[in-house]
Amino acid sequence: MRFNFLVSSLLLLFSGFVFADETTGKRAATEERTPASSSKPTEEMIIHSQTVVAKKRGELESKLKRLGYKKFIRKKGRTIVRHDIAYRPTVMLDDDGWIDIRRSPIRFEPPGKAAERQSKLRYLWCLPPFTVMCVRVGGQTVSRRRMMTYKRRIGNRSRSYVRDWQEAIIGHAMDQRLTIDIPNMLDSIWTNGQTDGDDGPYLGSHKERRETIMHFWSNRSCIKEGAQAREVVRDFIVHEIQASNHPAGPDEIAQANASQRCENASLLPMTHDR
Repeated sequence: MRFNFLVSSLLLLFSGFVFADETTGKRAATEERTPASSSKPTEEMIIHSQTVVAKKRGELESKLKRLGYKKFIRKKGRTIVRHDIAYRPTVMLDDDGWIDIRRSPIRFEPPGKAAERQSKLRYLWCLPPFTVMCVRVGGQTVSRRRMMTYKRRIGNRSRSYVRDWQEAIIGHAMDQRLTIDIPNMLDSIWTNGQTDGDDGPYLGSHKERRETIMHFWSNRSCIKEGAQAREVVRDFIVHEIQASNHPAGPDEIAQANASQRCENASLLPMTHDR
């Protein structure tokens, strides 16, 4: 009995070591196959970049409010921001990221402070014969030199906020290009032979489609944004074109790699390297 119990214990202990080694080996193999981090854009990145744009836009608007710009008027993709003082310049914020500071036009507002003008009853002061009291021409009477002083002051105090907002817009546009625009374009070229929607030339053969996509891959810029776009195209070539019934031959791959002008670019693998 003691002998059997000893043998059983040794077998159980040995099997435990074997199981641990196999588990560790499988885990290590899985970690080798799974990259630690991925720099490829995803839909989550687009949502995040949209949030960043909204945040930076809010910070810019808050800064303008602290400068006395309290009235925000939304109109045709842009926001008109006006100061409480009629002769101060008007700030225009476009959704595309540009800002324009210009002379304020003639304003028709009831008299009184900004908080008091929120009431519609204040417009009773604008009825004849008191209509003249509601016409505010301050922005048109300021001299050019003084107006430039006001513009420079606003520009200097809001420059960093504008820059952060514009950089967020550029980042969001790049994320959308990497995750939506470029993949849709590649799929349209490879599947339908359309290079620019319905208006572009039609590519009838798969050879022409491969050449077009590889030309697009090899001509991306060598900066960070170009490298990201190039990686998206490379993945499409490797996993879509080379896995299809019409893969590129070694000569096409070699020619595309030779056309690549960026030193740190990941070259296209040959057929036997896939």
